[in-house]
Amino acid sequence: SHHGAACRGAALGPLYAAMSATRAGVLKIVPHASRAGEIGAVRELLARAARDRRPLACFATGRHGAASRILAPSWGSWATYAAAEAGRETADGQLSSADLEDLHDVRRISAATAIHALVGTELSRSPSPAMHRAGYRALDLDARYVPLEAVDADDAEAAARAIGASAFGVTLPFKEAFFRRSAAADSWAERARAVNTVLSRRGALRGYNTDASAAERLVRSRIDAAGRRAVVVGAGGTGRTLAAVLAALGADVAVVNRSFERARAVARDLGVAAAAWSDLARLFPEILVQATPLGADGARVVPEAAVPSALLLDVVYARVPTLAAREAAARGSAVVDGVDLLVEQAIDQFALMTGVRPPRGTLAAAARARLARA
Repeated sequence: SHHGAACRGAALGPLYAAMSATRAGVLKIVPHASRAGEIGAVRELLARAARDRRPLACFATGRHGAASRILAPSWGSWATYAAAEAGRETADGQLSSADLEDLHDVRRISAATAIHALVGTELSRSPSPAMHRAGYRALDLDARYVPLEAVDADDAEAAARAIGASAFGVTLPFKEAFFRRSAAADSWAERARAVNTVLSRRGALRGYNTDASAAERLVRSRIDAAGRRAVVVGAGGTGRTLAAVLAALGADVAVVNRSFERARAVARDLGVAAAAWSDLARLFPEILVQATPLGADGARVVPEAAVPSALLLDVVYARVPTLAAREAAARGSAVVDGVDLLVEQAIDQFALMTGVRPPRGTLAAAARARLARA
């Protein structure tokens, strides 16, 4: 066995050839991936070993190589390795045996299994793989939703290609980058210039924004936004999307960001206003969107004076309501929390990827169960 080689064909090919020349009955090669796209080298090496009829276990260590631990058995590896339980990992990027067996059901992934993915950074807390897996099971679909923690958008796209993903979800910080990479996009993606879902068809990418379709339904179900003062805190892909939705619903929207230049650039793209972070306490919004990843730990993100009178939409998903959500509810404001948005957008994303809509309750239960374990 050999551990720690670079996860690239130029390194793995000669290493495999040298090990194959020995009298060893089985081989194990565990390289380290510094980029998610490098796991394609694992797949290629396993294909070579299969042609040679040489038993080989191969997967990549490192958080960028974690997806190879899920998919390596379906690529021909005689083994994959996991921690006995969460918290007892012995290698970077190692998943728990429960995640490999229950969440990803690695023993039953085959050439016929549809591979979908989630690309982004810091994916370990994301409930999305558990939500989609619950939907697949409920509808008896042979599919998997694999997290790909990438370095940048180039790496994310390369990794999705390497694992043969026909569709993938997009999270921070790649939503705007994949809009630019999409050969075509739906109307919400065009408005927001950001996507959270990508379908790959004959090598061309088509982008969709199910954050927007979900947010539109959630807002409409709670209030009439027309004519309301709305403030969107955060100018990333999610902030852009929710500002675009509120503007389309007739709200008077202002974008606030730590970087005023960033807020102003997004506002100019969307045809809405921008405001300085220092002005947040004086804007007195009726609708407030908290579109930053902050607040899951209970910290204050927006000043108490900015708690809205009509609706709070907080994108943070956490085991307990955020401080902003608790304050908004105490004021009598309607609240859409991060789990509400996560589940609703996942329903649309799931339908785009599979052609069928999953049961809402199944996805919601999976999300909350996963968050309870985080």
